[in-house]
Amino acid sequence: MAFEIEWLTGAQNELDAEIAFVLNEFGFKAAQKAYLRIQDHINCLTTFPQIGTLYPELTYKDFEVRKLVIRQVTVFYSPQPDKVTILAVWNNYQNPANIPYRLSDLV
Repeated sequence: MAFEIEWLTGAQNELDAEIAFVLNEFGFKAAQKAYLRIQDHINCLTTFPQIGTLYPELTYKDFEVRKLVIRQVTVFYSPQPDKVTILAVWNNYQNPANIPYRLSDLV
């Protein structure tokens, strides 16, 4: 069974901002490579939604939250019976102590 990928608006905006940052700092090729790397990992979730590490501090609509570390970003997502919801895209160079604050509005 292939799961549908659903992006929350905030998560899509975070991905766009991350790619824009890489584009401005490192150029088109690096931004393209980063985007494709992230998309490849997220596409794996359509088949294997449980591959990420459980993030027990949070649930989303009574479903578990998992995280998938992809080099410079961590993707927080929630596998559900028929889809995978992408909740947030976190730049790993940010202070990890702020993750609960960013994710708290999802509960």
